[in-house]
Amino acid sequence: MNKTKLAGLTYSELEDFVTANNEPKFRAGQLHLWLYRKPATNFDEMTNLSKEFREKLKQIAVITDTQIAQKQVSKDGTIKYLLEYADGKRVETVLMSYDKRPNLTACVSTQIGCAVGCAFCATGKQGFTRNLSAQEMVEQVMTIQRDAGCIVTNLVFMGQGEPLLNYEETTKAIKILNTEMEIGMRRMTVSTCGIVPKIYELATLNRQLNLALSLHAPEHELRK
Repeated sequence: MNKTKLAGLTYSELEDFVTANNEPKFRAGQLHLWLYRKPATNFDEMTNLSKEFREKLKQIAVITDTQIAQKQVSKDGTIKYLLEYADGKRVETVLMSYDKRPNLTACVSTQIGCAVGCAFCATGKQGFTRNLSAQEMVEQVMTIQRDAGCIVTNLVFMGQGEPLLNYEETTKAIKILNTEMEIGMRRMTVSTCGIVPKIYELATLNRQLNLALSLHAPEHELRK
């Protein structure tokens, strides 16, 4: 039996999930609380759910199937994670903190590998494997929050991959992280090597996102 992965589902998708499994709609609100406000590592921690519902969830769902394959902690508190998805593919994500500010920033990957091949980027040398889904991007944030016991306040889409070459899933993830996890748009930054048509398309969303250009050098010949 294939179990439903709950991490990354929107409130309306959680409503669809509970009603499809013959549960009242208010269960969606309970699940939403434990997924996004009080990050639970298992269903038994969801103490305002009945024991019967928790046992049912164990049979039909998982919170996440993403595993932490490796974890490195630096002297300044930065934590680098190597995460493994259900298909065995791995991706890096980083949790960064700053001594003088209470903000916690997650660096999110949008692809496994990258097709752009920037000379200064280690990921580009790996080649492109596949795009990440919006759900997998959200899982990165949720996984490191649960592991570190913290609440991420800022996001930078500066991990592996070119976000604007995975435009639909990246913008979907941004919406989920904003509406479900309540991370403000002004606290999110999308980094690109300069996919101009998609930069214009991103601007049409009329969101208060930050945009960073990862060019390494101002002249094309130097970048090569």
